This record gives sequence, C-alpha cells and structure tokens, in this order.
Amino acid sequence: MKNGFRYSLLTGALLLASIAQTGWAQSASKTTGFDPLDRWVGAIVAGDAEVLKNFYSSDPPAQVEVNGIMRGADADVRFWLGLKARGMNLEIVRLKQRPGAGSVIFKAEVRIASGETVNVTDSQGWRQQGDQWRIVGAERTDAPHLTQPSDMKKNIYPPEADAHAEIKEAEEKAAAGHRRILLVFGANWCYDCHVLDLAFHRPDFAAVMAGYEVVHVDLGDDGKKNADVARQFDVSLDKGIPALAVAESEQADAVFVYKTDLAGVSLPGFEVFPVTTEDAPPIFYTASVSRQSKNPAQAHAFIDYCGSEAARAVWAKYGFETN
Repeated sequence: MKNGFRYSLLTGALLLASIAQTGWAQSASKTTGFDPLDRWVGAIVAGDAEVLKNFYSSDPPAQVEVNGIMRGADADVRFWLGLKARGMNLEIVRLKQRPGAGSVIFKAEVRIASGETVNVTDSQGWRQQGDQWRIVGAERTDAPHLTQPSDMKKNIYPPEADAHAEIKEAEEKAAAGHRRILLVFGANWCYDCHVLDLAFHRPDFAAVMAGYEVVHVDLGDDGKKNADVARQFDVSLDKGIPALAVAESEQADAVFVYKTDLAGVSLPGFEVFPVTTEDAPPIFYTASVSRQSKNPAQAHAFIDYCGSEAARAVWAKYGFETN
C-alpha cells in the first residue's frame, strides 16, 4: 500500500464542539499521536467542507487512490462529508513521522446518522507546507472485505532470509508432497502484504493453502531486493505488491514421451517402456478453423495441406497417421 500525505487546521473551539456532539470523535484523551490527523477528523465530524478541503495539498495536487482507482482530493472530501459522520474512531496501524513529513495507516470506524457504522482503511502521506500540514497522497479502501491488520509488526519477510535457498528447499518439499510452490513477493513495510498474510491464515482457506509450499520473497526497503528472482519467474512488480507466482514441480512418477523425441537422448534414472497402438488406444489430434480466426483463408489452406499426400509423408516420418 502506498503512503500519502494530507492536512488542515481546525480551531480549538470547533474541535471541542464536535467532541461535545458525540463521544465517538477523537478527543484530547484519545488522540492519534499526530495532531494534523486529529484535526482532519474533527473537520469531518463537524461537517466543515472548507476546513476539510484545506487539509489537501493543491501544489502539488494531492493524489488519492480509492479502491484501486485514482481520484482527486475533491472526491475524497465529498466521500468523508457524504458519510455525515456522527463520530469517528481511528485505530492506528502504523504512524511514521520525520521533520516536515509524516505517513499514517489507520482503520476508521465511522458512526453515521442511521446509527450504523462504516469501516474504512486509509493510508495517508502528509507534508508540511509553510506553517500548514497537508495531505499530498492517500490510498483509501472502503468497506474492506478482507480482515485488516491492527499493526504491521509481524516479520513476514525476514531480511536475512536467502530467497534462492528457500525456493530450492520448497521445490524439494513440493516434489515429495506433490504440491505446488507459491511465491509471494512483498515487504514488511507493505500494508497489503500483511492483509494477504492474514487471509492465508484464515481457517476456511487452510485446505487451499495445504496444496502449496509458500515462499515469501523479500523485496527490501527499496523494493529492489531479489529482483533477479522476480525476473526468473517472470513476475512484474510494476503494478505494486504483493505479487504472486505459482511454480509447478517438475518431477512426476511417469511421463509420456514421443519415440522420435527420445532419439539420441539419455535419461539416467528413468526406465523406458515403449507403448504401441496395440497396448493402448491411439491418441487423436483434431484440427479445425476457429470462427475467430484472423486469417481464415490461410487457416483453411493449412488444414487442406495437412491432409495432402505431401503432408502425409511428413506425418509418417514422425510416427503419425492422418485421416
């Protein structure tokens, strides 16, 4: 999950007024630990559009992603005000601050006018612009379907792990247990990686996960660690993480190989049993022209050739018969 930034000022009187309206709003006795975020919450509960909008950077424009779709700051303001929140309870998953910047991931439980609650997960990046703190980026997930982590302390991707060695070990276990290998590319700083890990450990998912040897491949703080492993398994990281790859075990109890493919090939450890049409029924391969063919004329010409005398001679050379 990407980090974003945002902020706005809220007067002490207005904040006290919003707290008086509902015991759900963030209060002085229960702050988030990041004052700009506390005032942002106060603006939402107060329904103050002008103050709330001022918490979003206009230069550069705040980048807001909602459920995987890019939106603007105005859309984010409309969403929060549209809830008509009577109160908000924030659970901080991660908060990082440094001079002039901060990032926060939180789970919000919003009480609306009907008395129902709306759950939202938000990741915000904040910057200090002059004497004002503002959000410069955010990634919001509305009513998340998957369980959200309460913190990101779990060491899913140990930095000292040797990905190559772990994959080799997983390949041996998968081959012995007739399972597949599931490679999960991610990092401990990635919020969605922690969400996925919780999903993997759901009781109703246990039967599915039993069919895999799981290897977590750490991409490091810069997202570039083990890049060679990603290339090896043709995993694109351009669209973010976590990214998954499934590898099949290359071992099998028995395989079918065409006789012509065995010419001059040594297979140590394998015992070859020739199978003829007298031992088993023949295997039929059919050919036809698809309605979606981009060049039906050439497709028909190829089918006609496959049944010609010239083609029959080629098929016969490699042990095939044509009808």
